[in-house]
Amino acid sequence: MSVHPIGDAARRYAQQGRHNVVLKPLEKAPKLKGWRENPAPPEAFQPEDNIGNALGVNGLCEVEGDCAEAIALMPLFLPPTNQIHGRKSRPRSHWWYVSDGPIETVRYRDPLDNSVLLELRGDGVQTMMPPSRHPEGEEIVWYVNTGEPGNVDHRVLGHYVRRTVGASLLTRYWANGVRHDLALSLGGALLRNGWSVDSAAGFVSAVATTAGDSDPEKSE
Repeated sequence: MSVHPIGDAARRYAQQGRHNVVLKPLEKAPKLKGWRENPAPPEAFQPEDNIGNALGVNGLCEVEGDCAEAIALMPLFLPPTNQIHGRKSRPRSHWWYVSDGPIETVRYRDPLDNSVLLELRGDGVQTMMPPSRHPEGEEIVWYVNTGEPGNVDHRVLGHYVRRTVGASLLTRYWANGVRHDLALSLGGALLRNGWSVDSAAGFVSAVATTAGDSDPEKSE
């Protein structure tokens, strides 16, 4: 039986039906070839190794926030889940789900500076898991681990991921001094594209509040 945290975590993940991957110490990269085909048994892990889980196995997928705006907005838009992990500098940035259909891995970027906003991660990739250590030295930890990942329809998850991405981008460039005009313009555009009044109002409020505008209905 394992006597170190990584080995113990590997055993727990295996019991949950997850496909474990041995990662290099302080890295995200797999240590062994053939990791997609062959799940690593708990005894394959050394104390200094990191551990990953292969996605797409039994529908496992995740949404990863890669910027402060996305991480702040994920609780407002994503479906609920009982498993969320992250690290000190990016807490609650990995939200876990089990999808009823295939999830294509997509990385959403800011078109102005090409930085990554958010990732939907599914078939063919793996993710570094607690209690690994990030290449920057921070420990990966569970912030919520009270049950199973949320069960989602893959189309519904994609819809709310895209909504989170759009809100993240708008939040990033929400300008002081013209907040009232921005809120009116955004709300009007959403209504013209078939959004309900409540959905449009909630979206505008989420963007404005996350951008630091506590009262988007008032101009300065």
